[in-house]
Amino acid sequence: MFALHVQRTHYRLQSTACNPQRGYRDKVCGRIGRSAGGTLYAIADVGVVTPLIDGMNLVAKEFVVCQRENAGVLILSEFAGAAEELFNALLVNPYDARTVAETLSSALALSMEEKRARIDPMRERVMKYDARHWARSFINDLTSLTVPDPGISGAKIYEARNHIARAMSASKRIALFLDYDGTLREIEREPAAAEPTPPVFDLLKRLSDLPNVDVTIISGRSRDDLEAWFGTHPFRLIAEHGASRRQPGALIWEELDRTVNYAWKKELLNILRLYEEATPGSFVEEKRSSLVWHYRKADQEFGAWKARKLTRQLVALTANQPIQVYHGKKIVEVCAAQVNKGAAVAQVLEEEGPYECVVCAGDDRSDETMFELNTPELLSVKVGDGPTQARFRVADPARLRQFLP
Repeated sequence: MFALHVQRTHYRLQSTACNPQRGYRDKVCGRIGRSAGGTLYAIADVGVVTPLIDGMNLVAKEFVVCQRENAGVLILSEFAGAAEELFNALLVNPYDARTVAETLSSALALSMEEKRARIDPMRERVMKYDARHWARSFINDLTSLTVPDPGISGAKIYEARNHIARAMSASKRIALFLDYDGTLREIEREPAAAEPTPPVFDLLKRLSDLPNVDVTIISGRSRDDLEAWFGTHPFRLIAEHGASRRQPGALIWEELDRTVNYAWKKELLNILRLYEEATPGSFVEEKRSSLVWHYRKADQEFGAWKARKLTRQLVALTANQPIQVYHGKKIVEVCAAQVNKGAAVAQVLEEEGPYECVVCAGDDRSDETMFELNTPELLSVKVGDGPTQARFRVADPARLRQFLP
């Protein structure tokens, strides 16, 4: 037996791998294949690539490509960028030395059939999706982009504003459902710092003075946050994406999720805690009806990568359960599928309607359930960029505050 051990704890930059004129087939099978390193890769029974942090780890791909006649097993750090692509590698946490050792022992004990079943699909994928393929797909994606005309977007939002103005002048009933973070208020790096600003209070004062306008602030925030910031305003408050509601002028919060089972929270909380430990700057927020992993203060690229990985893991784990996973703006949130903003809005419309004009405004995926409502009077407004079902769009919270009456 011969085991290859590669230990790297820093970023490795290699420009030839990103050169569209030079693919992996030329680079690895040529220069690497003829080198002493290429020979070691080709005859090794195990390749251990365990960086603590990494970008796109090319050593792992070089090892895979050189395994033409042999059937080596790849052990790869879960922090390596290649871990997302080399799907048959044995993933380990390099901080856990005991598990790495146990995985190495298990890899050496695999049969030839098991080793071949792991390495062959990975080698085929690396050879197929080389640098030339990456360059072609990147250029194709760029050329297929459609840049919206700012003038047309502006005209559309003024059309919505004029619709609201006509409804107000005719003394028709208007319902406003407004998200908070990223919609009424700019997002802060520290969630606790996102208190209402003077422009937000000016808007709220203006809205409270309008006749026939029913305002609901609907947010993923907790009851305590909404109560502290908006408790003195004559608005309906809906907390935690629709789990709780406080009617205008009331002191008691209604629980709209009384029939929802949250037994899944304990198991999923353990997973979020692991990501909290492995991602410096991140933290877990446990709400009554949901769990949120925040990574706004983490390294931007590392945090985004871990968030995508966490989202995929949670989606796979909860596929057969009534649980919704949201990858929002610097957060990953898990909540009951029955609890969502769209359902909360629909309930208000059924109990308090009819309204001649309904406006829903939000900035991320959790707000899409409002935009998808089948309500003829609905004017849906997306704040910021990204795909959406909303009919209208504004650039940022400042523009929304100007748009509202």
